[in-house]
Amino acid sequence: MIYLTISLANNCHYCVAAHSTIAKKQAKAPGIIIEAIKAGQPIPDEKLQALVVFTRHVVQMQGWVKKQSAHDFLAAGFTEIQILSVILAVGVKTLSNYTNHVANTPIDDVFSH
Repeated sequence: MIYLTISLANNCHYCVAAHSTIAKKQAKAPGIIIEAIKAGQPIPDEKLQALVVFTRHVVQMQGWVKKQSAHDFLAAGFTEIQILSVILAVGVKTLSNYTNHVANTPIDDVFSH
């Protein structure tokens, strides 16, 4: 869900398709959650919603996380280590997203739905 959220925020069509497919097929994530994330709609699971909101905030703010956003993330049951994990994921996925932007990577058939 973190990589999907980052890829959406970075507008990487390839990674959105890939992570949507992986979430459904390998992680067995409910389609309703994946579609809610893709549509920017609330997720019925409050903790997952807090993760998506915080991750999107980190990307949109380019790491300049507002104290309230970090506070809300921690209040949802996450830890400071998990804040760093989100930041690491943003770094890794942003490199991938930008590479796909430059390469104009076509979406593989397996990720087309």
